[in-house]
Amino acid sequence: MQFTGTGAALGHAPYVVYRTFDGASWQLEYVEGYTLDTIFAPPSMPQLGTYPSILGSLGSDRWWFITCTPPVDVQSYLVVDAIGTAVAKGEVKTRGCSIDAQVIDERHVVAVSLKSVIATEDGGVTWKTIFTGPLPAAGATRLPQGFVLPPECKNFDNGTVDGSATTWKVSCPQGLLSTYLRPSLEAQSWSSCGNKVWQKTGLQIAITDAVNVSGFTGWLDQRPLGGSGCVQTTPPPN
Repeated sequence: MQFTGTGAALGHAPYVVYRTFDGASWQLEYVEGYTLDTIFAPPSMPQLGTYPSILGSLGSDRWWFITCTPPVDVQSYLVVDAIGTAVAKGEVKTRGCSIDAQVIDERHVVAVSLKSVIATEDGGVTWKTIFTGPLPAAGATRLPQGFVLPPECKNFDNGTVDGSATTWKVSCPQGLLSTYLRPSLEAQSWSSCGNKVWQKTGLQIAITDAVNVSGFTGWLDQRPLGGSGCVQTTPPPN
């Protein structure tokens, strides 16, 4: 369950995880503690990272989680039993958060990042690369260069191309898009060069917050950095 109220810490997407046997009674198991520990639980409540985890079922009343705490380069995976006891733990050595994953059992895990697929057969002690990307995308989906959206955000289109610039409609869970993405941009070495504009290695990203627009929270524009430096951009029509 993701929290959508006000007061979220920068670089965090508050959430809580409950467990139930019957769908009638629910037990709180995990929280995003930096923002929510005083609201939902004491600081000693176990945490699963600053962003919601990827999760799935192994059957036999066992569940798995793969955490997301960007920009940390090593995430974690966790297998719990029916009463919430951790029966396996390990590290997932993808750069940043995995965009997809599968825990096959306590020792065998496959994790997908934007540039590779890695696997472990010994509970995360060692990993091997089984595919090197970039990963093929359905319909040749365009993605920003040098910037990975937080996993809870998403592109609503394939990008509108205008010369050397591409603009995407983007949605994140809460607040202004420029405020929500600022920690991720800074963590990925983008430096501010204007009002809601960032630059890195010959490129610039400009964000326009959507106001009174339904369905998405703003536009992300990427283009080569001009000779005169960063420029403000105008989003395409809705």
